[in-house]
Amino acid sequence: MRIVHFIHNLHLGGAEILLKNTINLFPEYEHYIIYLERPDDLLKEVKNITDAVCLHHSSRRQLFSTVKKVRQLLVKWKPDIIHAHLFESTLIARFATPFKIPLISTIHSTYSIDAFQNSRK
Repeated sequence: MRIVHFIHNLHLGGAEILLKNTINLFPEYEHYIIYLERPDDLLKEVKNITDAVCLHHSSRRQLFSTVKKVRQLLVKWKPDIIHAHLFESTLIARFATPFKIPLISTIHSTYSIDAFQNSRK
């Protein structure tokens, strides 16, 4: 089974440690990681990954170009399932994922805090 994991970054945090531990617990699967931006401190601690790609996504203005990059990776990797973590990664994954590939979203914080803390409203 091929699993694409999609997360904001690989810095030391709860969602990132959960991702690292999950991948390390299932060496029998092919694991691919897409992360939006650096830092990627935990990448060296993740075992059994087939490929990892940083998209260098630094602002919401890049949404459509990032979605396009993710689609290209999904066509290349042909995953059986996609697991997206956190709000922005989940949003981009929903736009990029074809309907035939199951998408699992894991939100690790309150939507109002994660999605709207930088909002002027």
